[in-house]
Amino acid sequence: MRAVICRELGPPSLLRVEEQPDPVPARAGVVVSVEAAGVNFVDGLFVAGQYQIKPALPFTPGSEIAGASLPWARASPASPSGNG
Repeated sequence: MRAVICRELGPPSLLRVEEQPDPVPARAGVVVSVEAAGVNFVDGLFVAGQYQIKPALPFTPGSEIAGASLPWARASPASPSGNG
């Protein structure tokens, strides 16, 4: 998968699109195929290191997404459809 990665704090020009391993869902989680992601003013502050919360590097800025959940790879009682 492709992801925007912040490896050092600074201006948005330091962000890079990189290939990353496909995510694996946690026991009670899902994987979402992201079609669109919102990036807001606060995300720019995160990248610049100017927000009160400083995430560990590297990180992917943004927390708003739209997409579809991918099929479950294994049965799980936490599956929203109940069929794993």
